[in-house]
Amino acid sequence: MRGRWWAPIVLVASYIPASFILLPRPVLTLVVILTFGAVLGVAYATTGALIAACAAYVAGRYVPRSTLERLAGDALEPLGKALRENGAIAIFAANMVPVPPSVVQNMIAGAVRIPLWKFVAGTLASLVPGILAWLLFGGQLSNALEDTTKVRYGLIAAGIVIFAVLTYAGRRYIAKRMPS
Repeated sequence: MRGRWWAPIVLVASYIPASFILLPRPVLTLVVILTFGAVLGVAYATTGALIAACAAYVAGRYVPRSTLERLAGDALEPLGKALRENGAIAIFAANMVPVPPSVVQNMIAGAVRIPLWKFVAGTLASLVPGILAWLLFGGQLSNALEDTTKVRYGLIAAGIVIFAVLTYAGRRYIAKRMPS
């Protein structure tokens, strides 16, 4: 598939339906990285994730409020308020917490009319920990598949630590901002 000119387009576009059916993004990202390698794979995966997030954001502008209330439950009002008040930082923090699913969070951001540039900035920032982890982990995974002696376990550990620290910081931020 790597040699087909259309393969990157199909894989990037596949992030949109995958996000709406709640397919875990890391599964799709792993496929992309194994297909195109760490650097191109991460670039395509990041592009796909950002496009999928923007699609959900746009959908949120048109979905009836009752549907969003059903999807988000009790999280709709507090999350909407936090997003309106804190913009890009809140988008980053909300995306670091997996509840509600990111597609629902992105739809809420669209529904509460977060400016698109703040949404994109926050979403891109929230992808950075994953980008770093996938670059480190994906490269080492490729090495492991080719020659196990090339694997650098320190880089794998660094990727895990970076991802864990940024996820923890995002969760603490959102916990302080969201009422109980």
